[in-house]
Amino acid sequence: MSVECQEKTRKTQKKQYDKKSKTSEYRVGQKVYLYVPTIRRKRVKKLSKLWRGPYRIVEVKSKLNVVLRVKGRNVVVHVNRIKPALFYEQAGNEVLEGNNPMKNKKKSKQKTIGKTKRR
Repeated sequence: MSVECQEKTRKTQKKQYDKKSKTSEYRVGQKVYLYVPTIRRKRVKKLSKLWRGPYRIVEVKSKLNVVLRVKGRNVVVHVNRIKPALFYEQAGNEVLEGNNPMKNKKKSKQKTIGKTKRR
């Protein structure tokens, strides 16, 4: 009897939690950041890094759960606790001869608008 009640309660809580979850498509091999709200003692939450990573997705169990590789272990995580890691490819630092911004830069005079400070 109590086992049935616990199972029913668990399903109800899961349904409520999943209702607010954001569904986004994650794929194996994608890098994501993991939200870890716990902080160490004598630390200020405001200044702490709550997003850890990036970690790689090892497996997608369902639309709501993924498996991450964290410190050598596989961890099942709900999608509400992850966000995609965005990496931008850096362009080469080549400067074309005709488009060198340092050579073509003109000195501009600053104009003061309004009243100036009195000394």
